Amino acid sequence: MNLLGLLFILLPFGYIFLISTTERDEDKLVVFHLWGGLIILFFYMLSFIFVEGPDKPLYLESYLDAENYYGSYTRELFWGQLQIFLSSFFVKNEIIYWLFYSFIYCIAYFVFSKKYFPEHYAGFFVLCVVSCMGFVSYGSNTIRAGFGLALLLFSFCSENRWGQLLFAIVAVGCNMPMLIPICGYLCARYVIKKERWCEGIWILFFVISATTSVISDIMMLLGGLDARAEEYVNNDGIQNSYNVGFRLDFVLYSLVPALFAKYNMKNLVKDLPLYNTIYRAYLLVNSLWLLLIRMPFTDRFAYLSWFMIPFLLLYPVLNGYLNNQHPQRYVLRAIGLFLLVNAALTLKSLLN
Repeated sequence: MNLLGLLFILLPFGYIFLISTTERDEDKLVVFHLWGGLIILFFYMLSFIFVEGPDKPLYLESYLDAENYYGSYTRELFWGQLQIFLSSFFVKNEIIYWLFYSFIYCIAYFVFSKKYFPEHYAGFFVLCVVSCMGFVSYGSNTIRAGFGLALLLFSFCSENRWGQLLFAIVAVGCNMPMLIPICGYLCARYVIKKERWCEGIWILFFVISATTSVISDIMMLLGGLDARAEEYVNNDGIQNSYNVGFRLDFVLYSLVPALFAKYNMKNLVKDLPLYNTIYRAYLLVNSLWLLLIRMPFTDRFAYLSWFMIPFLLLYPVLNGYLNNQHPQRYVLRAIGLFLLVNAALTLKSLLN
């Protein structure tokens, strides 16, 4: 059994246990400062270097021979040029290469936490991030997707439109699927402004996905996969080890945050346009993933919506906008629920 995999489970559980046993007023949150969250991110940043994954050897091989591998690479222009630059600048050092990407990935969540959450409670958001599915994979294995997501988070944190646009363009230039959450957010903000419409789209796509595999089959024929996933589809050994089909567990995992968000919106002490927009964007992006759910390795697309889950769970309560008499109990239960699911699936994969 992988020791790091166990640590990734035990560390959040340890934090939750310590917080739950801290003497407190039931009507108030325990202080969990942003700098406490930074300590957690620092641990993950260093440990990501040593996590093994099917993508990492491919990234390392292309990094060590970047001039030849990316010399004629046109799929994501910025990514290819970045690899050539890093290969030269880091003198093909493997450890520095992994550390660079894990640093960017983790610091992006730190910056996002600092911007959108009170510093004395932002540690809870970081704890929720590392407790949810996909965080470790994007930071340690699907490096290109994790880097693109980090740039997308920087875009949301930028104070001016030009900065937002620049980070978004570079994110897409490094990882094309980042267009999906960007378009989902823009559509939710400027086009579909009613939550019921987005909920209806999600239900419709769920029914389509549950009753037919036509969309997934067409996308397979067209090659509509992540670049790394396309390579795995042609590798029978890797493909056979992946649970392909309609993943009801993933659907339920996607549905629960939406239910939390509905509860939050009914109990807000003030209207939060940003929160409503993120909720609509989450439903739209997750709906697209539902259509592709039967394809291999679509969990990497699922995280394009799943990364919004901690925000949906905790933004109102940590900012004091939620009318809840026991906010500490709410926070621990929300984080604990998703941590338990993540732990169960992680243990299952480690034992296989």
